[in-house]
Amino acid sequence: MNLNFAKFDLKPEQELKFLLKKKDDLILIVCSKCFVNYTSEEVSQSCKPVFEIFKRLNKKIKKCIELNFLCSTYINKEKILEIINKYERYEICVFSCGLGIQNIAKLIEKEIVAISNSIQPKYSYNSETLHHGISLDNDKFCATCGECFLNYTSGICPIVECPKSLLNGPCGGAKNAKCEVDKEKDCVWIKIYNILKEKNYKTNSKVLIRKYNNLLFEENKKLIEKNLAIRVKDFCGGVYPQENKNITQNISTEKFLSPQIVKIFLSQHIGKPSIPLVKIGDYVFLGQKIAKSDGFLSANIHSSVSGKVIDIKEIFHPIAKKNLPAIVIENDNKELKDYKIKPKNNWKNLNKQKILEIIFEKGIVGLGGAMFPTHVKLSSNKKIDTLIINASECEPYINVDNRTILENTKEIIEGINIIKFLLDIKNTIFAIEDNKIEAIEKLRSILPKEIKIEVLKTKYPQGAEKILIKKLLNLKIPKNKIPLEYGILVHNISTVYLIYKAVVEGIPFIERTVTIAGDEEIKKKYGNYIIKIGTPIDFIVKNSFNENFNLEKFLLKFSGYIMGVELKTLDTAIIKGCNSILGLIKKNNYSLYNKCIKCGRCVDVCPMELEPLEFVFSYQENKMDNLERLNMKNCIECGCCEYICPSKIYIVEIIKQLKNRF
Repeated sequence: MNLNFAKFDLKPEQELKFLLKKKDDLILIVCSKCFVNYTSEEVSQSCKPVFEIFKRLNKKIKKCIELNFLCSTYINKEKILEIINKYERYEICVFSCGLGIQNIAKLIEKEIVAISNSIQPKYSYNSETLHHGISLDNDKFCATCGECFLNYTSGICPIVECPKSLLNGPCGGAKNAKCEVDKEKDCVWIKIYNILKEKNYKTNSKVLIRKYNNLLFEENKKLIEKNLAIRVKDFCGGVYPQENKNITQNISTEKFLSPQIVKIFLSQHIGKPSIPLVKIGDYVFLGQKIAKSDGFLSANIHSSVSGKVIDIKEIFHPIAKKNLPAIVIENDNKELKDYKIKPKNNWKNLNKQKILEIIFEKGIVGLGGAMFPTHVKLSSNKKIDTLIINASECEPYINVDNRTILENTKEIIEGINIIKFLLDIKNTIFAIEDNKIEAIEKLRSILPKEIKIEVLKTKYPQGAEKILIKKLLNLKIPKNKIPLEYGILVHNISTVYLIYKAVVEGIPFIERTVTIAGDEEIKKKYGNYIIKIGTPIDFIVKNSFNENFNLEKFLLKFSGYIMGVELKTLDTAIIKGCNSILGLIKKNNYSLYNKCIKCGRCVDVCPMELEPLEFVFSYQENKMDNLERLNMKNCIECGCCEYICPSKIYIVEIIKQLKNRF
């Protein structure tokens, strides 16, 4: 009887009748979170056939207890012991895969009844089969044989524990209670016999001859090799989060309300902060340069409103997470433009140096996440063979690039032409994920033939620069190297649009498109908005989320669901690199010091093939010796590890802190 659980199935009724023959007053413990997308109510619904069979067998279940991940000692040890003590006189029935059953059998000193069989799993994040359970911290494994014998072997699995996987008792080759195959290992059947003898366990049960429905070694080896091939397909690791893009994907971009005050940070790019050009009391125009670049790796800053400078002070920076200088301007709502904003429809008459000067002057930075000054990237003296336009936008919720393509396709093509002109690029690839169907259709209808469209399978973090290059060009950029050294230039689609606006329309980087979305219960108005740089976050929250929103109950994510940062205060402002503001139900129990259960999921999903759990150990134990060997600097902080972590550890924050120390 298949109950649609991912890992286990109810034993046949005839076998249950035999197992429960002399047992009454039963407690049922159910594993409710083993790669199953059921809510608690749905788990209970799925357990109905269990109750029906028990009723037919005239057996009463006193209480049904659902626990997440019975396989995890770390999560459930205290809970299980509490249950056993509370219901000491009752018989314990366990509905779980073999891992959970073994775990409970190990924790308690009384006989339990395994009422389920493990089944062969089918799908995983990156492989064709799942690993059973999330925790191997109790050194137990499950062979998914389809017929659980733990009732007869005191909770010890002979298929897993015995090197020969014997089901009919000792082979006769054990010497001094040690296995003849592995002389360091105790013979599991002697161990089972001694435990049963100690418990004075008597039964007339007869273990069936083993069904050879497990994979032979060679078959298993082939499956593992196939799984590895699947895991590295497209790129190594990665995750498939719930996208939630449908919330705003069909909402056209509109102007957000203009705030009364803007707070424009001097640090809105990689490199040195900009130097203020204005003082308190000065009147500034919309688009006027108010801070200049400080050296090679820096960028200009412009006013997003017209009005009066009322302060220059330190304000909490959303990305740096510390107070940094910002220019505070009172908006007069007149939007009087700076006289230097002049369109240049004849940009092709300009020389390359003049175009670079415009891009520099207008303060354009990359919008792929790093906020790298664009004029620096376009000033490379390396020969560039290939331009990759990155429109992956693999983060959940966000539709900035998607809407930019749909609403500004011609402008994007012109922006691509400007980049190609600057660097004499012949090959251009437009990379986009297959979940943006409408945008793909529009691109195919309008892009010139010399621009190749590559539709990629949706997978996070597809948009990371080196990952994208590996997928598109089958070229692995070594650590400490950048794509420009290999003749490759990658630009985010929104950056390309900004280049067009700067060069053709003469508009500096003073506003950007932001997706505002989140959970339905706090929704006031979600959508895709053009928001002025420096717009206060509390102003955005007030006009986007309802009165129920507060930072105690809800989570405010800035610039990404996975890679974004959690804002602990509303007293900050929009910066150039922000692509989203998300209001979400707060995650509980996340910590820097939760204990890792060594499930290995973070290793499985890391696209840079690192071992994030080792970074956690280094941080929590204050041991820095291994960080060089572990290649921590290669981490792109994509957040896959934290997203998948069952122990709820702030792994990305740990990595950021370690990088600062290292």
